[in-house]
Amino acid sequence: MDNLARKHLYSKATQEYGKVVGQEDKFYSVETDSGLYRVMRAISCVVQPEVNDLVLVSLSSLSGDFILAVLEREPGAKATLSFDSDVDIRTSEGSLSIASKQGIDLASPESINLVSSRLGISSSQGEININRLTFLGSFFEGSLETVKLLARTFDAITERFFRRTKRSYRFIEDTDQVKTGSLNYVADKSLILRGTFSQMTAKEDVHIDAERINIG
Repeated sequence: MDNLARKHLYSKATQEYGKVVGQEDKFYSVETDSGLYRVMRAISCVVQPEVNDLVLVSLSSLSGDFILAVLEREPGAKATLSFDSDVDIRTSEGSLSIASKQGIDLASPESINLVSSRLGISSSQGEININRLTFLGSFFEGSLETVKLLARTFDAITERFFRRTKRSYRFIEDTDQVKTGSLNYVADKSLILRGTFSQMTAKEDVHIDAERINIG
């Protein structure tokens, strides 16, 4: 191990400009003024080299040949930051900002995790497509101008449900069933029940009280 470290420490390397003319797996073919070399990409070269790129190479018979940096590429060509293993981006102080004029895409075949004491999202328009979603929290508050919801089935279980509205409309094509311990309807003006057939049954008493009762 010590001999290997000394070889890497004292071996001399020369640097040349070259052009990438080919790639095979992790190896690149780079043509320089002194010849054609089969080189690897250095860890410090995070921009993935492409064919026709102008690169800076380090040549050493002991340490190996490496691409140190991508110097020039065709104008408008895409640049890719490529790594061969896990990568951490950290800042010990201050904040980290990522900005793009056109768009930002985050993609992973497995998982994407966001962990923060506070999360803020602002957008003029958004779209979420999730096959299965689980939301867990202690408090939810929303303020919306319009809400439209379309679902095949809707199930809700609550200990308490309170709703206040100015006007309420409900249209049910088939059956509406209510099962409750007590049912109380209070109308300040009119209470109207209509149906082709109407039936009211009670196990004990039916009480009707009014100043005037009209039947028929």
